[in-house]
Amino acid sequence: MANPREMDFFTHLDELRGRIIRCFIYVLVGMGAAWFLREHIMAIIQSPLREAIVRAGLPEDMEVVIFSPSVMGGFSYAVQLALFGGLVFAFPLIALEAWLFVEPALYGHEKKYVYIVLPSSIILFGTGVMLCYSVAPLVFGFLLGFFEDLEIKPILDVSKYIWLLMRLLLSFGIVFQLPLVITFLARIGLVTHTGLLSKWRHAVVAILVGAAIITPTPDPINMSLLAGPVMVLYALSILLAKIFGRPRETYDSEAEAVSPAPEPAPETIDASEDTEEAETEEDASSTAPDDDVVEEPEDEML
Repeated sequence: MANPREMDFFTHLDELRGRIIRCFIYVLVGMGAAWFLREHIMAIIQSPLREAIVRAGLPEDMEVVIFSPSVMGGFSYAVQLALFGGLVFAFPLIALEAWLFVEPALYGHEKKYVYIVLPSSIILFGTGVMLCYSVAPLVFGFLLGFFEDLEIKPILDVSKYIWLLMRLLLSFGIVFQLPLVITFLARIGLVTHTGLLSKWRHAVVAILVGAAIITPTPDPINMSLLAGPVMVLYALSILLAKIFGRPRETYDSEAEAVSPAPEPAPETIDASEDTEEAETEEDASSTAPDDDVVEEPEDEML
């Protein structure tokens, strides 16, 4: 069997394809479970909006509708809710597949980090989702408060709200992996806190662009909801990289000390040398006098 650390590019692609397919299967199974819970998921998604309406001082019985131009609109929303639930349910297995893809390239003493990285990843994902869910009523209540200030009675279309909140929840869960990933990379010597600190301008631009893609709305408030916490997490990641990081030279020396030394290759006998030695011995034997032959003395002349 080939060494996993020495697999070629196409072998890595085959490995990645297999794990992506398994992740899709996990999500489909999670969607099947979430399909039967879609009514409860819908109630959970609408709860921050109901609380925001109360915080904004609007009537609690305010009409909240969904405008759907198609008769398939209800089915479409049910599929979206099931997909959201499937992604949340399947995240632990997706994180496991990601670790198993990276694990063959690690040294033996690095593989022990799975007992820290994998549970921490699941906890951070849940923390990000719950933080976004708990902050959402405050933010949406602030925005809805402008209707009360202007004495406008709104009729809310929650179709965009549902899709926006689901994306924010998943995005917060994913971006909360940033400190864990950077700490792990710093621990194995791939990144340093000085390098991360020197690239902070590039990081800010990348965070703003990513937040704009995830929350494609014309107002900057929704983008700030995601970009602000990510910037804080990036700063926290630099601090963690400084605390737990190690220089690459130190890491390589420790890896060489821990890794077993390679076994010496068996000695090979050169056939040409054997042939030359045999020919030399044969020549020597042919030129040497024959000890078995006894010379007879010549007859003396009378």
